[in-house]
Amino acid sequence: MRRISILNFKGGTGKTSVAENLGHALARAGATVFVVDGDRQSNTTTTLLGKRVSPSLGDVIRGDVQLTDAIYEARENLYVIPSDGDLDKVAVKLRENHRFYYTLQKSLEALEGQVDFVFFDQAGAFTPVMDALLIASTEMLIPCELEPYAVQGLFDMFNKLKQELGQELKNTGIIPYNTDMSKKMTGAYLQELINTFDDLVLDPVRTDTSVPYAQSEGLTVFEYAERHKVKSRAAEDFARLARDLMGGKQK
Repeated sequence: MRRISILNFKGGTGKTSVAENLGHALARAGATVFVVDGDRQSNTTTTLLGKRVSPSLGDVIRGDVQLTDAIYEARENLYVIPSDGDLDKVAVKLRENHRFYYTLQKSLEALEGQVDFVFFDQAGAFTPVMDALLIASTEMLIPCELEPYAVQGLFDMFNKLKQELGQELKNTGIIPYNTDMSKKMTGAYLQELINTFDDLVLDPVRTDTSVPYAQSEGLTVFEYAERHKVKSRAAEDFARLARDLMGGKQK
């Protein structure tokens, strides 16, 4: 089982899109995938399940229910542990009793051998809930938009993680997201990223209007492309990333 936090301390970098669409790409390829929605906005939950449901992630972390009671099938081979709007209250509970930080980790470890990938769709700011999800993770995958100071922002995030975490997370890769190579500076920003992080930079996910359109209809990009009979560059890119991850799948 690979437990991967989809992480960036900046908003709007594609974390939710990666969780939804890369998760579905892997499921379509035959892997069993859990997506844990760690953002109180619940965007992944509402896209994949259609609405907020309970019990949810907060109930699991507090120990009110077993993890198996909060797993919802969203698509074939694709399951969601949903978020809710009360994760700030969960943060208070975590501060009061540190044993709750390890609840999710232990629950997932009990499912070893039954699940191939767990994606944690992390919020944009470091919180106790994020900390609990990072403890449950063994790797991180970082979507990054190509823009000024993107490299410095990643270094700032890595430094913050070193300060906050008592463990090392494997950096599985950096995904240049929403990449529009027709813009003059995009190539320069991509090259700066490659010069700095070398093999950690994965193939980009290209700019594609099917991504927001799909989310507005509660679909993944694969479903949107099939329903509307359109070509989706993002679907091609997520499928390629899924093949790369499957090639290195660790069970």
